[in-house]
Amino acid sequence: GHSEAQAVVLAAESTPLLAGQRPALPQLRLVISSGEARLGPEDGFAVLSFYALATTADSLHDEQRGAEDLAALVYTSGTTARPKGVMLAHRNLVANTESIVGYLALTASDVVGLVLPFFYSYGNSVLHTHVAVGGTIVQLGSMAFPAAVLAGLASHRCTGFSGVPSTFARLVQSGLLSRYDLGSV
Repeated sequence: GHSEAQAVVLAAESTPLLAGQRPALPQLRLVISSGEARLGPEDGFAVLSFYALATTADSLHDEQRGAEDLAALVYTSGTTARPKGVMLAHRNLVANTESIVGYLALTASDVVGLVLPFFYSYGNSVLHTHVAVGGTIVQLGSMAFPAAVLAGLASHRCTGFSGVPSTFARLVQSGLLSRYDLGSV
């Protein structure tokens, strides 16, 4: 509601969160779902398939948009104050992506293990950088299961692993590091 979003992209299993929310979200017109949306006509939202849109991407190109136009509105966590929407232009995202790709010398052969959600700025940045170079992103699940994360890093021969300090502290504290071949990271 705060962002005044007119469209939302959701995983199919998350679409029920919008059921009955039409009065609270009058500006929201379009739901783009990763699969069959679990919303009925009574919910009042137009629903499109992400995959159908992706196959007709040429028809979605907007010649009126440029580098300075808004590309993303990322919300802060609200740790020090109320959450705020940070407006990022296309140019911001491109500059961030190019800077990280260059600094880390990422290539199509890179395989990053990821426990960060894509809606966090860090997780979203990892998504952008690896898509830009044609690399691979392996979603490793939750840090609630450090053994599963370590097994995923080893089995997928990940060349990178993105996390925050608590991510790495949890892995060290688990006492499981020596049980896995992490030589590719």
